[in-house]
Amino acid sequence: MQEEAAAEKTAPTGPADAAVSGDPGTPDTAPDDANDLRGFHFRRLIHRRATWLWGGIPTVVLAIALAFGNVARIPIIFILGLLVTLLACWMMAVSRAEDAFFIVYAEERGMTRTGSGDLDHGCRISGEYRN
Repeated sequence: MQEEAAAEKTAPTGPADAAVSGDPGTPDTAPDDANDLRGFHFRRLIHRRATWLWGGIPTVVLAIALAFGNVARIPIIFILGLLVTLLACWMMAVSRAEDAFFIVYAEERGMTRTGSGDLDHGCRISGEYRN
């Protein structure tokens, strides 16, 4: 009986680089938490040309400006520029993954997510409702 159920499992669907479990028995209908999509968004940001332009051009300008008189600073500045660019991409990926998770979370429960974070006007929080 269990052998038949194991044979019926299918591979996960969706983009090849999406953050889903490699176990065919794991459903990939929605992310479990915000971290599930973090790697997906990080890879998307890293592969964009704009990321490397916005990170690379300031790094090159800074390396040229600070390297006058000491050429040994150039590799250090390039490495620091790369690390700063990767850190910025990581922070943006975390933010986008959280947004995507909460949008899916709200849709699964029949709600809509708003970016403002304000409570609905029909939801009253006042002293009369407190216990």
